[in-house]
Amino acid sequence: MSARDQKGYDDVYDRNSSTAYVGKTELERFKGSSPSDMITGMLGVYSADGRNSGGLDPNIRGVQGPGRVPVTIDGTEQAITIYRGYNGANNRSYIDPNLIGSIQAIKGPSLEKNVHTGTGGAIVANTLSVDDIVKPGKTVGGEIKVEGSNNAVSVNEPSLSTGQSYLDIPGFGTSTNPYDPTLQTTPRSGGQNSFNDYAYRLAVGTRQDYIDVVGAYAYRKKGNHFSGKNNSGFYSRGSDDLQNNMIPDLANIYEPGDEIPNTSSEMESYLTKVKLKFDKNHNLEFGYRDSSTIYGEIMPSRIPWEEAADGSVPQWPLSKVDSKAYNLEYNLNPENNDLLNLHANIWKTDTVSNTYTSGGYPNDPYDWDESGDTTLRNTAVRNANESRKGITLSNTFALRDNLDLTLGGRYQHETLSSDDEYGDPEITGTFRALPQAGRREETEFDFNFNWRPTNALTIDAGMRYQSFWSFDDLRQSRIDAGDSSFNDYANIVGR
Repeated sequence: MSARDQKGYDDVYDRNSSTAYVGKTELERFKGSSPSDMITGMLGVYSADGRNSGGLDPNIRGVQGPGRVPVTIDGTEQAITIYRGYNGANNRSYIDPNLIGSIQAIKGPSLEKNVHTGTGGAIVANTLSVDDIVKPGKTVGGEIKVEGSNNAVSVNEPSLSTGQSYLDIPGFGTSTNPYDPTLQTTPRSGGQNSFNDYAYRLAVGTRQDYIDVVGAYAYRKKGNHFSGKNNSGFYSRGSDDLQNNMIPDLANIYEPGDEIPNTSSEMESYLTKVKLKFDKNHNLEFGYRDSSTIYGEIMPSRIPWEEAADGSVPQWPLSKVDSKAYNLEYNLNPENNDLLNLHANIWKTDTVSNTYTSGGYPNDPYDWDESGDTTLRNTAVRNANESRKGITLSNTFALRDNLDLTLGGRYQHETLSSDDEYGDPEITGTFRALPQAGRREETEFDFNFNWRPTNALTIDAGMRYQSFWSFDDLRQSRIDAGDSSFNDYANIVGR
């Protein structure tokens, strides 16, 4: 076990906060097939949309959402708020389990050094390090991992009907019942004989006196999985009110043992880390991570439960996300200076996503009136370009043998834009959400005293100050264009 993992497991009992930890060996053994599987065994820690998002949206002790449970990977942050219609919103962080060496869940707010926590806590992930690849006492090492399983089948991805008239498609629905036969598929069965779930990873590293280098390539492809067959009775009881109570009918729509459309995923990732070691307590490390994800998803409100009685369910086109992360970490902790234990991390992330989360339909006519323009366009896909940059600083002062003071600060700037244009008739539909465009900034300062009066007692006391601002660029652009509907967000209806 590496020193990092040993410390992580010990901190579960030693820290003055509630944490859960999973090291490399446990991650490799129970990694699963999606990012959400990495936290499955952590008590009180879950992820929303674990099979329908391609990302991680953590829930710690019932708290989740934007800013409430930040996810950091090597100190970097990347998360996008995704519209889910009547089901609210997700806050997705796209992460490749094949590149992760350890993951820690901090349950609740904390003054943990160099960690960004929210009201619900935090998920702290670290990518593979040279100690994960090169054995102790060796200077060079490599690792090849190959895995696979059954219970997944290749996706029958539909072709869009963009540019056609809905009148030319037999069986196409109406404005009150927008049934789309081109997206309907009959679920397959026989998951035991379907082996479309496989992954592999190649990692190499070298440990030298003054430099450590590690590089990794990972690929995973999983088709739509099959539902289970055991204990499905609760989900197949039936209901007279399909529109308002769907849980008792889940197993009547997605029958036990059948393929579940929109659950596929494909991910390809690269990782490079270079550490310069000036001495054992003084180092500078650069990290680069690049991940591309293609996955299936569908808006919950776009599943036509009543029409599923014919044995078919919709398979939507696949969403795509490209994410890049860069970080430069500096550590200085000289043995002869009790007042200097410095950590600094400068980072940046860039994410481009085209996801089927806008609220519209993949095939949506301009006009349902047969005398109008009945051409189909895609109002379901949504583009978002998210860029974040930040810096984290901290220093620990050993004031006495049993008293430490840690001062810390954090800054983050986020810019969100979209290639989608407001009011563009090519994409604008009745149910389509507005494009996202805006900026925000966070600043944080904190201090923490750690006093150890006895070997059996530790007392922590500190404070944190946070401030932020945000600006809606979409609203401002519409006001500048003379769009009066964006002048006021709210109207006074009484006093």
